[in-house]
Amino acid sequence: MKSIRPELVMPAGFVSAISELNKSSVERLTYNNNIVYKSDERKFVSVINKTDYANARELNIICKSEDLF
Repeated sequence: MKSIRPELVMPAGFVSAISELNKSSVERLTYNNNIVYKSDERKFVSVINKTDYANARELNIICKSEDLF
């Protein structure tokens, strides 16, 4: 676990994953309770359907393509 501030502890790999996200992806994740970060897999996973997952780069592509339509 990595600690940015004493009261804020993040799972391993989360800071790296977040730093790879673009603005659109971060905005979508901020308000989405159906996606969680799995540090053991280093992927963002859907709570509703566990077979739906993406790493940070894939999530950027998904979010950017949704912005276009």
